[in-house]
Amino acid sequence: FLLSGFSGMVGLPVSGSDLPQPAPDPGKAVPALNDFITTTKTGDAETLVGLYVPDKFAFPIIQQPASNPGFISEKDDTLTQFRTAATYGTTGLLAHNFLGGAHFDEITAGDTIYLVKGDGSLQFFQVTAIKSYQALQPNNPYSSFVNLANPKETLNSTDLFMQIYANPGNLVLQTCIEKDNELSWGRLFIVASPLEKLASNN
Repeated sequence: FLLSGFSGMVGLPVSGSDLPQPAPDPGKAVPALNDFITTTKTGDAETLVGLYVPDKFAFPIIQQPASNPGFISEKDDTLTQFRTAATYGTTGLLAHNFLGGAHFDEITAGDTIYLVKGDGSLQFFQVTAIKSYQALQPNNPYSSFVNLANPKETLNSTDLFMQIYANPGNLVLQTCIEKDNELSWGRLFIVASPLEKLASNN
C-alpha cells in the first residue's frame, strides 16, 4: 500500500494478510543479548538492525523499500522499520500479526526494550502505553479508526498517525488485531519512550 500522496492523507500499513499463517513458535529461546548483537551487526551506526525484549523475544529489523512505505516483511520474526514514521522523528516497527507481531501481546507496560544499531550500540526504551483501535475498513490503510479505550472517539488515518507517530524520540511497535476471522480488524500500537527522557522528567 502506498501511504502518501493520497488526497493529503497519511495511511497506516495493514499488517494482517490472506497469506498462509504459520503458528508462532512459543518455545523459541531468546538468545543472549551479546549473541544477538553479534548476529545482527553490520557496522552501520546509522541503521537499526534489531529489537531485543529481555526474556521475551529478539527480532532483526529490515528497512522498507523507498518506493513502498506500506511494505511489511513476510519473513517470520522479522520487523520492518516504518519509513513514514521516521520522517516525524519516531522509530516505527511493523510486523504481521501472524508472524513477529504475534509476540507483541507478550509486552506489558513498564517493559524495557533495547534497539540495536548496526555498530552494536544500544538504545533503551520503556513501554509507556499500549493502544488498540478498530479499523472501520480493515484492509484500507486510510480507514477511520475507533479508539477501543474510548469508543466514542473516531479518528481518520492521518489524525491517528499523528497521535501515535508525531512524537519525536519515541519507539512504536505496530501490528494488526485479529477478531471475528478478520485478520486486520484493528491496529495495536505499543508506545515506548527513551529511558533517558523518562529519567529526566522525574
